[in-house]
Amino acid sequence: MFEKENGMELLTSRLSKGKIIVIGGRPAMGKTALALSIVAESKLNFFALTLEGNNRSYEKKLASIILKKQYLKSDYEQSNDDYEEIKKDGVYRQICNDHTITIKELYDELENDLLSEVLIIDYIQLFRDDFANDVSPDLRIGYIMRELRKMANELGICIIVISQLSRLVEQRTGHRPMLTDLKDSGSLEADSDEVWMLLRRDYYDPYDKPGMAEITIAKDREKSIGHWDSRIDLIFDKEYGGFINYSAVSNDDTDCDLSF
Repeated sequence: MFEKENGMELLTSRLSKGKIIVIGGRPAMGKTALALSIVAESKLNFFALTLEGNNRSYEKKLASIILKKQYLKSDYEQSNDDYEEIKKDGVYRQICNDHTITIKELYDELENDLLSEVLIIDYIQLFRDDFANDVSPDLRIGYIMRELRKMANELGICIIVISQLSRLVEQRTGHRPMLTDLKDSGSLEADSDEVWMLLRRDYYDPYDKPGMAEITIAKDREKSIGHWDSRIDLIFDKEYGGFINYSAVSNDDTDCDLSF
């Protein structure tokens, strides 16, 4: 099943209590932008643990997506003012950049805030918890995923886990990611309810479907969707770094090739 018209609505409808959704993609595919675009579209209260960037850059990215506004690298003052205005809309948005936070501390934080409906982990391979440096990534991520499962169930929140993929994607014809590409742990697949794989073909070839993003539902525990049976197409707008519905643009409005 290919969905080209109401992709954002379909994705936001999947953000339900107790669910863990893994978003997988290679670097620079737009995994963070996809997660932020989805929660912005949903207007759900959320808590984002960003382990790669900092609070200000995350707020700037979110403001750009919500306002559909492009900022220069030096526009932190303007983006900060815009973000302060966005905060008046009544949606709770908490961004945490604590690289030393443990899973227990994160649980306590969410248990106490009473507002968050969605938790974003960006990204899980950087979540160290309090493991020793010599513990394998597989064991570490396996433990974290089990604790996130408990957190989702006990706190009644949806958790979006952003994950890197292995370099095997780069060697594959067509660069289409697979479940086996989830990096460092089989627990990412086993302990998740859904796995969304993100591919922008124009990252590899600027003439191959420019502007188009393919989100494949590689796993759906509820519907038992098989391998690559369900795909949602969106448009990635490089101007403001967000995702929008495929049907929201026309050939007159964009340089995207919207043909198949």
